[in-house]
Amino acid sequence: MPLETHYETLGLSSAAPASVIRAAYKALALIHHPDKTQEQPPSERSHHSILFRDIQEAYDVLGTPSLRAAYDTELSRHDNKVDRTLSTFHHTRRTPTSTPSTPTRRRTMRATTPDEKRAMKAKIEHEVAQLQAQRVKRDAEDASIDTHGLKFMARMWKEIGEEHKGDQALWAYCVALSEHYGQRVAAREAEHEQWLNDLSTARAQATRDKNTPASARADSPHVSTAQSSPARSVSPPAPAPASPSKSPTPSSPTTTPPPPRQPPRPASHPRKAKPNTPTAQDASRARAQSRATDLARQHSAKQARLSAKAAAVRAEKELQKRKAEDKAQKEADRIAKARAKAAAAPKGYVAVSSKAKQGGNTTQGGKAGMAAGKVCGKCGEGHKWFGEWIKCNRGELETETEREME
Repeated sequence: MPLETHYETLGLSSAAPASVIRAAYKALALIHHPDKTQEQPPSERSHHSILFRDIQEAYDVLGTPSLRAAYDTELSRHDNKVDRTLSTFHHTRRTPTSTPSTPTRRRTMRATTPDEKRAMKAKIEHEVAQLQAQRVKRDAEDASIDTHGLKFMARMWKEIGEEHKGDQALWAYCVALSEHYGQRVAAREAEHEQWLNDLSTARAQATRDKNTPASARADSPHVSTAQSSPARSVSPPAPAPASPSKSPTPSSPTTTPPPPRQPPRPASHPRKAKPNTPTAQDASRARAQSRATDLARQHSAKQARLSAKAAAVRAEKELQKRKAEDKAQKEADRIAKARAKAAAAPKGYVAVSSKAKQGGNTTQGGKAGMAAGKVCGKCGEGHKWFGEWIKCNRGELETETEREME
């Protein structure tokens, strides 16, 4: 029985776009995925598992553009059919009930034609792309790990590599990752050391600028030596030596010309002025000064805000104090007015009798004694209690109150 192509497995044509391939894979996965067949009998679950494996294999090839192009090339070379012996994208499938009587020979990967070589190259490039994606993901995760975590990862990969020393490939992979994390730890520590050095340099420069008086800083600019020193004297050219005479004869004496006179050497040689180039120390000094200026500006702004807030609080306290004093004054005026009104003698009051003044009615005190010593102006009789006098003169009191209110 011929094998199905990946297009036939997904129920699509070879011209289907990527979006249709993705939709067909999702629809079939919802039916044959192992998580969707947990409640079915074991035989049906195994059948769905085999189908899902074929579907997943088909989507892995057709979902990648490079692998799909290589697969289409292979199909076109074999008349759109799958060759069991030469196909690099199909694995030999076995049904659960089939038991081969003889062991099957392992299929060897051939790379004789240019198309097969391109297919193998596309597969390798796909694996390399997956490794690169894993490395990018690992780097993103390592960026959120602190230095102690990176040291732990380096130590663990080294220990795992020692445990699998028999497998050279696995040991080399573990050693490479251990060295990778070690390099990350060294880079972190170097950055921290550089940060500490910059911080100490800036603080030392700020301390020196703070301790140095302003007059000394004003006099410190370097003056070019070339401007302050006089122009260097140019020595006159030395006189040309006399031309040598002909070879002397034994009879004629030889005359040697005197050496030329050297010009006087100047007393001091002024040094050349060094170009005023900015250095790292000047840059750190400028940064420290700008930082100090920013801090001073922030401090002054903070003090201004605090002063304004304190002034507002003082003004509010003064306002509350004046309000309390006005309220207390109004309350005192009200009490004084009420007391004055209560102390006024109502209509119909007569003077206390001389007997009451002399203390004849000393057994009764307070309002009762006052009411007993007066004669009511309405009924002409004396009331024993103050309440009786109020009942008798209620109407006149109400009329008097209304008159005062008007």
